[in-house]
Parts: sequence; C-alpha cells; structure tokens
Amino acid sequence: MFFSYGPQQAAGGAVTPSHRTHSAQSQSQSPRRSTATLQRSCAGPMPPVYRAGCDGVIQRLLALLEQPIAALLTEEPAADVRPSSMAVAAVRPRWRLCLLVHVVACGWSAAVLRANCSDHISSRHPGAWGYGGRWKYLTFINLVMQAVFFGFCVLTDLIHTVLPSKSARSGIPVFLIMLRDGIFTVLAFPVGTFVFISFWSLYTYDRELVYPKYLDDIIPLWLNHAMHTAIMPLLLVQMYLQHHKYPSRINGVLGLALFASLYLAWVLWVRHVSGQWVYPIMAHLSPAGLVLFLGAASLSMVPLYLLGEKLNRVMWSTTGNQKKKK
Repeated sequence: MFFSYGPQQAAGGAVTPSHRTHSAQSQSQSPRRSTATLQRSCAGPMPPVYRAGCDGVIQRLLALLEQPIAALLTEEPAADVRPSSMAVAAVRPRWRLCLLVHVVACGWSAAVLRANCSDHISSRHPGAWGYGGRWKYLTFINLVMQAVFFGFCVLTDLIHTVLPSKSARSGIPVFLIMLRDGIFTVLAFPVGTFVFISFWSLYTYDRELVYPKYLDDIIPLWLNHAMHTAIMPLLLVQMYLQHHKYPSRINGVLGLALFASLYLAWVLWVRHVSGQWVYPIMAHLSPAGLVLFLGAASLSMVPLYLLGEKLNRVMWSTTGNQKKKK
C-alpha cells in the first residue's frame, strides 16, 4: 500500500529543494485558500440570516487558522476556586478527628498519673516519699510530659476547629502548632522512646537493676505497662496522625542535650543530698562504669532523635514531597 505525502519526490525518494519551497508556499497560503473557498460556497443565493451566520463561521475559522498551534497546546486551563474551598472544608473533619484522639490520650495520661500518685501506692513506695519524690524518676517526668503535651494538643485542636480557616493561618494558632511540634520532636518522642527501650532492656537483662520484684506488690501490672509500654504506641499514633515540622538538626540535638544534662545533674544532686542513687543499677557500678553508663545513656538519645526524624519523613512523604496535613 502506498501513501501520498504531498510534495513530489525525486528519483531516489528525496524531495528536491524546489519542491520544498513550493510545499512551504502552499502551506502558508492554505488558510487563505480555504477561506476563499468557504466564501465562494456561501456566495450563492441564501437568506440574509443564514449568510450572516456563514460569515461568522468563516471569521471564526480564520481566527483559529491564524492562531499558533503551540499556543493551543500550552494553554493553561482557567483557574477554578472550587478545589480550594473543598480543601478548606476537608480540614475541619481532620481537626475534629485529632481532637477526639487527643482527648482520649490526655484522659488516659491523666488517669495513669492519678493512679501512680494514689495514696495506696504513695504510702508503700519507698521512692515516693524520699528526697525528690517521684520527680527524680524519668518515667514519672515522661508521664507528666505526655499528659501536658496531649492537653496542649487538645487546646490547639479546639482553636483550629472553632476559628475560621483564614484566621488559623497566622498569629496564635500558628505559634501553637510550632510549639506543639517543638515539644514533640525535641522532647516527647526521644525521651518517651528512651524510657521504653531502656526500661525493658534492663528489665529483660536483670529486673532487679531497674524494677525490683517487690514493686509488683505495690504497682499493679497494668500500671507498669501503662508507664513503660503504652507510651510508645501513643507516640507512634501521634506521629501518624499529625505532621510535625522538625527544627534544624543542630538545634534539635542541642535542645535534647540540654534536657539530658539537666536531668543528669538532678540525679547527681539527689545522690549528693540523700546518699542514695535513683536507680538500683547505679549502686552496682564503679566510678568509671558509672561515667560510661551515664554517658552512654545520654548519647543514646541522639539516635532516638534521628529515628523520630526519619519516621516522620517516611510517614509523611510521597515521592519525596512532604504532605501538608495537620
């Protein structure tokens, strides 16, 4: 089967220069010829109404023929405001869901703190009425931190649920989100993860080093898991539920190092005043071993901070671009 490509071919299949010139001239004159043909076809006797319509069609075709094809291919569709309004409408149900989850998490944390501070446990726990009370334990500090954090999340969710979307994009609502992200990324996640990993690692190796057996008669099993196990799922749910903007790595690590240094100084001060170590494992270590233990425990928080940064990136990235969800 043979196809005709327009210009005549010379022997050997090549198009001669004269044929190329003639083809280009024919293509440049094709709009005018087609227009003239249409005009002749409409030149016959016809009513004025139809003739005016025919002239309008001819003018429209002429405008289309003269318009560059490249402009047609690259023309952008007209902007539509409906997607943005739909996106704004979809934000509020997300904030309501976050509010529901945070109310449950805050209530759970408050219930755990209340059970831990009950008179039944306080009167029997030797560390509760010693110097520093429960505030010398990192587990208790972490519980308070989580309760305050989730309570702060409830406040932030309420403000973003009540305020109009435009008002929530600046001022106090934005500041609250920045503060929420700073608390979670620098303190809540790395400290909570450290409590979870360090406690169960030492408990598996030798529970007498961190949680002596006599505590089973004082602290119920569910409360032990609430303080040392349930904290990790809550952190992962929070990371999955809301995106958290991490600070620069140097600022985040420095903030975590400041917290670790203050707590380490507090532990040493309690030892200096009361003559007792906060954790039983410290009493079994030599001075050199104590330095290595405290140094390793403090430095181990840095990888945990980087772990949170990595998990946040994995959960909230699609083809390398972070989703913008709150």
